[in-house]
Amino acid sequence: MSGWHNYAGGASRWTSGDGFLFVADTLGEEHRLVSLEILAGGPYLCADEDAAGDLRASAG
Repeated sequence: MSGWHNYAGGASRWTSGDGFLFVADTLGEEHRLVSLEILAGGPYLCADEDAAGDLRASAG
């Protein structure tokens, strides 16, 4: 699957940074519930110091 690392077993799967999760369109009044658990994240390195400063400013 594009954007996802190979399945390694267990109940989780890692993205390669741009994992896409397809949720089918509903027909009528059906609802969909998607639940995600973030197991780990960041900090992420940014090669562009100006962009890194912009990200820090917008986060806090």
